[in-house]
Order: sequence, then structure tokens, then C-alpha cells
Amino acid sequence: MNKVLLSYVGLLCAISGCASSPAVSTHDAVSGSPAVQPAAHEELRNFNIGAGYAPTTLNQFAQQANEQVLFDFNVVQHRQTQAVEGTLKPSEALWRMLNGTGLVADNVNDLTVAVTPTHRSL
Repeated sequence: MNKVLLSYVGLLCAISGCASSPAVSTHDAVSGSPAVQPAAHEELRNFNIGAGYAPTTLNQFAQQANEQVLFDFNVVQHRQTQAVEGTLKPSEALWRMLNGTGLVADNVNDLTVAVTPTHRSL
């Protein structure tokens, strides 16, 4: 994906209602702590992603999870994700990657997640 396309993801997400949709979330809005809520169909997958530059590691996650990951390049470009290794459900692997980064993931549909900042202003 190129930077221009990724920059439009935030706009598209806002237009489609991602920020306020009842989508399954990997964080608990009340306490602010992550709460893994995997989709019922999730299968275990092997992950081997080193800690690093968020745009790169999120793309690695997408390939290894066989999911689409939407994110605004301008939001994630200065973030570093955590390393993830082992056989995990994709939601758990993504939660571990994003833990402590100020980013959260929300399911858009069965095979797509949107990564956004923990605190979003409307």
C-alpha cells in the first residue's frame, strides 16, 4: 500500500462510521485496557514479527494473519510495535504488537481490522 492510500484510510473509516460502530474491539473503552475479543472463526496462526517500525510490522502482521489491516500512515509512522512470536489467534497477536504503543485495533469485518490511536478526537 502506498502512503496516499493509507492516509485516506482514516477519512474512509470516519465516513463509514468505524470510530462509532459496534465493531468488536481489542480494547475496553471504559478502562482503556486491551480486552481481546477474537472473532469466533479465528484460527491459530504462526507469527514471527520483530519489534519495529509500525507501518512495516503492521504489513507483516497482515501477511502472516491473512487479514487486511487499515491504518493512517501519518498516525503510525512514528510508532514502534512490540515483537510477536508464536502460534496465536490474530487478535491476540495484534493486541501484543500494539500493547503500549498508543494504538488500538477494531474489527471492521471478519477479515479487516482498523488500527487507530487510543485517543481519537472527533
